[in-house]
Amino acid sequence: MIVDAVMSMLHWWLVIALIAALVSEMNLCRGQIDAPLARRLARIDMVYGISAILLLIVGFGRAMMGPKGWAFYSGNPMFWIKIGLFMAIALASIGPTLQFARWNKRLRAGGTVAADQVLGVRKWIHREMLLLIAIPIAAALMARGIGL
Repeated sequence: MIVDAVMSMLHWWLVIALIAALVSEMNLCRGQIDAPLARRLARIDMVYGISAILLLIVGFGRAMMGPKGWAFYSGNPMFWIKIGLFMAIALASIGPTLQFARWNKRLRAGGTVAADQVLGVRKWIHREMLLLIAIPIAAALMARGIGL
C-alpha cells in the first residue's frame, strides 16, 4: 500500500514537472532568441524529456504493480488512448528539441534565429499542450472503468 502511495506521489510530481517545463518553453519561446535564452530552452527541454521518460516508467510501474493490476489497465481502451496521446506528444516534441539544438549551434557560431522559426516552434509547443489537455480526460475515464 505504501509503495503505491509513493509511486502515485512520484507520478504526480513528474506530471507537474513536465507541465512546468512545457509551459516554461512556451513562455520563453517568443521574440528574439539569444544565446543565453537558447541554452535555457535546451536545459528546460532536457528537464521536459527526463520528466516524460520517468513519468512513463513510473506510470507503467503503477499499472503493473498497483492495486488494480495490469489486467485492468491493459484491457482498458482509455489506458491505450492515454498512452497514444503521450506518444503523440513525444513525437511532437522532437521538432522543438532539434530546433533548440540547432539554435544553440547557430548562435555559438555567431548567427541569429529567425522570427518565423521561433513562431514555428511555439506552434508545435501549443500542439503539445493541446494533446496534453486530453490525457487527464482519458485518465479520469480510465480510472472509473469507462471503456471496459
